[in-house]
This record gives sequence, structure tokens and C-alpha cells, in this order.
Amino acid sequence: MDFFPTVDAGQLRLHVRAPDGTRLEESARRFADVEDVIRQTIPADEIDTVLDNIGLPAGGINLAFSDASLVTSGRLPTGTS
Repeated sequence: MDFFPTVDAGQLRLHVRAPDGTRLEESARRFADVEDVIRQTIPADEIDTVLDNIGLPAGGINLAFSDASLVTSGRLPTGTS
């Protein structure tokens, strides 16, 4: 049961995990590949900002976050939620 309504805030948030022991440079390269797919899927004039945070959080796992703010909300590509 969902307690919150579905909202299109015009933002994508991704959490990407790499295997333990992955070098930071490799994590950055892998996340660059993910960002390339985002840029191929969403037209450049609809992307306002892409922010990547890559590193080792306090939890001890390799994790990368990406926030992509879209210029127009309500227009996510089909199959994206």
C-alpha cells in the first residue's frame, strides 16, 4: 500500500553500487557510462543539472549517487519512473 501519491518532480535519482574493492577511478568510469545513457535518453534541452557524488560513504560500500534535474517536469521518458 502506498501512502504517498506519485509525483513527477522533474528529477531522477540513481544509486549505483560497485563491488567491494573497486578503485575510485573505475567507479567514476562506470558511472560515466550510466550518465552517458541518461544523456542519450533525455534530450540536452530538457536537462538542467547532472550531479554525481562518487566515493566511499560511512557504510563501507562503494556507492555513487546521481541527481539529474530536468527542465520540464511531467515528461520523463516512457518506462522511466
